[in-house]
Amino acid sequence: MYFSDLLRGLLRRWYVIVAGLLLAGGGAYLVFDAVPVRYEANATMMLLPPEESLGVEGSNPYLILGGMGQALAVLTTRLNAPVTRDALLGDDDETDYGVTADTTTGAPFLEITTQTVTEHDALAVIAEVQEAARAELERMQVELEIPAESIIGIMDVAADIEATRLSSTRMQLTLATATVGAVLTIVVAAVADGLLAVRRRRRVAANAPTPREREAYEPLAATEVLAQDESTQKGWSMRKTSRRRSRVDEARENDADEHDVSDGSDIDAEHRAGEHGGWADVADEHEPAIETAQTHQAEQDTEGHEQEHEQDAQEDDEVNESGEQERSSSIGTQPGSGVIGAPRR
Repeated sequence: MYFSDLLRGLLRRWYVIVAGLLLAGGGAYLVFDAVPVRYEANATMMLLPPEESLGVEGSNPYLILGGMGQALAVLTTRLNAPVTRDALLGDDDETDYGVTADTTTGAPFLEITTQTVTEHDALAVIAEVQEAARAELERMQVELEIPAESIIGIMDVAADIEATRLSSTRMQLTLATATVGAVLTIVVAAVADGLLAVRRRRRVAANAPTPREREAYEPLAATEVLAQDESTQKGWSMRKTSRRRSRVDEARENDADEHDVSDGSDIDAEHRAGEHGGWADVADEHEPAIETAQTHQAEQDTEGHEQEHEQDAQEDDEVNESGEQERSSSIGTQPGSGVIGAPRR
């Protein structure tokens, strides 16, 4: 199937396209409305070395931040444990948090991330996780009965004061729903057009005459068409002949009238010639008038012949045109002209 055929099929099933696009749009709106907007907040904490590691009082703790990776890993695991998560979140399925150790630097950073449906809840959960990190770090060291001078400390490094609005997931799901709906609409329309085309071809094949019926009726239909063509040609010839005869009769009548008029003028001329003393004087007297009359008569004859030729050409065109119309109408009204070889009723 070519792309142009697909386009024509989709245009024929435009109602399927419209219905499918409406459904796809409705589904995308429902997904957009169902997926809530989420907010994210982040905070960073850092472990501090114990006092005994500083040596001299007043030493800089940032110079000896190494060697606390084991304690950071244990704290991260305890904060992500299901027991701690249940204690912090309870039955709230719309809120989540995550605690990871920053391995990109040499410092023992603790990264905390929370996501929830409101900005206020995101900031509140961050604060709760930070308090839980302090409490869990102290608890894990007390359980091992570590002396006070060897206890590792923790401090806040940074924390968001405003949560970030997350809308990418919502838009992605909405666009995915609309795209899937549009693709399914095109597929359904193409399949529907193909099925209807197959059904139409089967119906036409069922109503078509059998090969035996075509063999029986096609010669009859062709014979009738030829007979009508012959009768039409005869009709054209007869009409053309009758019109030419009428014009010939009309021309003869005009010639007879002109001959009568000329005879009368000759009699008048003879009478005047007898009165004035002979034929020679009459001829000399009326010679210019006779020449003028003859010239005028020749011009009229030329114009009459030209008009007659024009009428013949016009009538030939009219006859041919009417004959073509009659032939077309006769062929269009033949029995079985809609379907080749269809039987007459």
